[in-house]
Amino acid sequence: MNKVRDFLKRHSILGAILLYVAATTIIQVFGSVFDILIERNLNSYPGSLVSILLSFLTLWIFKRIFKPDYDGALHLNGILKGLLYIWPLELFFITLIFAFNPDNDVITYLVTAVWAGVNEEVCIRGVALAFLTYHFREQKHVPLILWGTSLVFALTHIPNMFIGGSVSGTILQTISALGLGAMFAASFMRTGTLWPAIIIHSLNDFLVFMASTGTTSETVGVNSSAFDPSSFLEVLPIYCVYIAVAFFCIRKTKREEIVNLWNKKWGNENE
Repeated sequence: MNKVRDFLKRHSILGAILLYVAATTIIQVFGSVFDILIERNLNSYPGSLVSILLSFLTLWIFKRIFKPDYDGALHLNGILKGLLYIWPLELFFITLIFAFNPDNDVITYLVTAVWAGVNEEVCIRGVALAFLTYHFREQKHVPLILWGTSLVFALTHIPNMFIGGSVSGTILQTISALGLGAMFAASFMRTGTLWPAIIIHSLNDFLVFMASTGTTSETVGVNSSAFDPSSFLEVLPIYCVYIAVAFFCIRKTKREEIVNLWNKKWGNENE
């Protein structure tokens, strides 16, 4: 552990990339292997549940590597405050509830949504973003960390076009993910707890899935329908609100508070 920690402390961007790849490998590859061994297929309930457990194990390993410097990402303090930072998405949930498709498989979409929410939040923000705050502790670095990790989060949705989603639909999802990722990152950076992002991310995916009319793979890939410019113009203001809220959460007057919070989470080292 000491050699790994020393290497990561000497390399910022490379360390973040390696940690992200390692976290993704632990969660997705081992979860898929479990699927094949137990159910003889991919994306089964047992495999998804194992992947969720592996996500939390990954956070524990990350904390263990940097013990005693880093105090972790799953504190209960700050959950309500963190939820407030994601309020535009919570308002949007109201419209999704009324769009529920009663023919959808609730259990399938619930497990898929929680799997995606926990997995993505842990890898992108719980590991990569948290690690970057160790290396970059000046106020000018706050927006770079937020938007850099949010862009990576958005780009990770591009492969969805290969599992049932259309190219245009995936592009729309990628743009949406940029705004959502920015709000999730802002919530994490302002509170130091990942729970609000995990909860709202999972709930958002579940509600979107339940409002869909396609198969599971089509839903994950943002449906296979053609791109509708009018629909994009309708939702564009929503994405702009997401981005605006993220900007507001990390405005200049709050960056000193953010830096102090993360210095504290890292044991004031390098302060």
